[in-house]
Amino acid sequence: FWRNIEAPVRLKVETDERMLLEAENLRPKIRTAGKDGDGSIAFDVTLQGKSTFRVKASIEIKTMTPRLKSTTDKGTRVAHSDLETQFEWIPLADHQKNMNGLRMIGGRLERNVKAGTLLLPEHFEPAVNRNNPIKVRSGGQGWILELDCICLEDGRVGETIEVQTNTPDRRRKKNARTMHVRVIDGMTAELID
Repeated sequence: FWRNIEAPVRLKVETDERMLLEAENLRPKIRTAGKDGDGSIAFDVTLQGKSTFRVKASIEIKTMTPRLKSTTDKGTRVAHSDLETQFEWIPLADHQKNMNGLRMIGGRLERNVKAGTLLLPEHFEPAVNRNNPIKVRSGGQGWILELDCICLEDGRVGETIEVQTNTPDRRRKKNARTMHVRVIDGMTAELID
């Protein structure tokens, strides 16, 4: 779930076991024990001649992050001059939700946001609303398919929502096919399944 990220990745290791901190010149054997949706992985670690213990590693990504220069009120449209961007380490969970800085420009804030806040989709009003028409794109090398669909839920830029194809017989078919898409802007989305 994180290996296809091209940006540098940093593991931040946490454990209650002092043995990990005090051990010298012991080669650890590490085995993955599970992962969380918050962007962290649990590892079982065995040091030579010691019992196994568990550590949790939070994954951070070094990426360009857009932050607000000053406190901004609800309903304000974000302009390029409102943002300051810099490379910094942020948790994987925030990186997965984070929107490209350019896509934020023109978006209207749903609530007051403090200066220095890392902008995430939840700070903005939905780009699309339930029952709105939306164009869904899917493509490969040399081809692009575009479908007319109807949103089945509200969605902000970068979020995943469910849509249904908008065909003339859609109203008659209660069990019409639904798809999960990622919202690109107020009129378009990309197919993700």
